[in-house]
Parts: sequence; structure tokens; C-alpha cells
Amino acid sequence: CGILGVWDKLFQKVWPFRKEKPVVVFDLDGTLVDTKDLIFESFRHTFAHYKPGYVLSDEELYSFLGPTLEESFLRYFDASMVEEIVSYYRKFNHDHHDQYVKEIPHVKETLDYLKEQGYDMALVSNKRKDVIAMGLASCHIDSYFKVIVGCEDVEKPKPDPSGILKAASMIPRAHDDLIYVGDSPTDIQAAKNMGAFSVAFVFEESRAKEMQDTKPCAMIRDMQEFITLLKEDHEWSDATI
Repeated sequence: CGILGVWDKLFQKVWPFRKEKPVVVFDLDGTLVDTKDLIFESFRHTFAHYKPGYVLSDEELYSFLGPTLEESFLRYFDASMVEEIVSYYRKFNHDHHDQYVKEIPHVKETLDYLKEQGYDMALVSNKRKDVIAMGLASCHIDSYFKVIVGCEDVEKPKPDPSGILKAASMIPRAHDDLIYVGDSPTDIQAAKNMGAFSVAFVFEESRAKEMQDTKPCAMIRDMQEFITLLKEDHEWSDATI
């Protein structure tokens, strides 16, 4: 193969010479699928039953986007009640899923581009896999992901990075070339906890400062901006930590 072949082998893993594309891992809620109204209504319904008269503020409702249900309910209820309350929440959430879930603009077009360009895609969520499947199917984007990791697949939820690491190992690819895209501080923290390149997706401007404060590697407000980002020269790991 001569000098050029040796040069290629030496530098194919070194940015900006490398040819391998990064793995792209997405969060689900608020990133690929707009489930905000479903989540808010599920929490309101649950609190109306278990804490009648208590009115959840907008700030409280937004604080539920990211953490697990158990973490959220433990802030208000005794631990002995949480399993029952989570089950009650999930029944309403499942029964009304397709009524409230909406597509996020340009997600499907972006996933089409990634697929056409040969990117490996995975999904990591703090939700259970059956609920993840419902969300993907309702927005017709259930055929893009090589790997899906739900809460039952890991011992610790995000911001622990184990779910993202598991997805990378299942593809399998080294996790030093990995982008994680999410819409909550929990997502960015999970990416930072493993040194991945974090992309904060700001679907609602009211959350922009909250996301900026987590110091993501990049921030986008429209999923099509992610395509532009991929075309730029980057080290696909977190150089800020």
C-alpha cells in the first residue's frame, strides 16, 4: 500500500483526518417527540388524585422533564407510596398517549439525512422501552435506531452515563466519537459524565438559559441545525471538561 497507505492507517483515527463517522445518540422526550403536554397532563391527573387541591406551577411541571418518575414523585410523597403512584401515572399516560403526543418539526428529515449518510443512530431514555416504542411509532420514526436503551436496561438513570455507554457498546463503537442530543440538563450532564459531545436541543426558548448553563458543546433550536453542525470540523468528544 506504500507511503500513502501507511499515512492513512496512522491518521484515520486522528481528527481531522479520520474517516469514521461519530455515533449519534438521541434522547426521546422533547428531542425527537413532543411529549410535554402528555407529561404535564399525566402529572396533573396524578396529583389531582393523590394530592387533591394542590396546583402544580409551571416551574414544577418543567422540573419533571428529565428526571425519572420515581425521582419526581419522591419530592412530594413518601417512598412507600411511590410505586403505586407511578403505576397510576403510567396508566393515564398510556391511555392518553396518542391524544397528546406531537411531532417535532424537521426531526424526520434530519433522521432521513443521517440514515442516508450512514450514521449509526441510537436512542437512550429514562423511559421504559414499551413507552419509547409508543412515542416513536406515533410519530413514524421507529425504523431509524440501531439500538434503543430504556430505564430497564440500566441500573442508574441519566445523568449517569451508563445508558449512553451501553448503547455505544451495543453498536459497537468506541465512545470517544459520540454525540448525544437532548433537551434537558440531565441529558447534557449524562454526556459530560462520559466525555461525549453534547448537543442541547432548545425546543422552547423558555428553557434556553437553563440549557446554556449546563455548558453543552453545542446548542441548536431547530433539528435541521444538527445537519449543519455535523458538516463542521469537530472533535466529537467534550473538549471542555
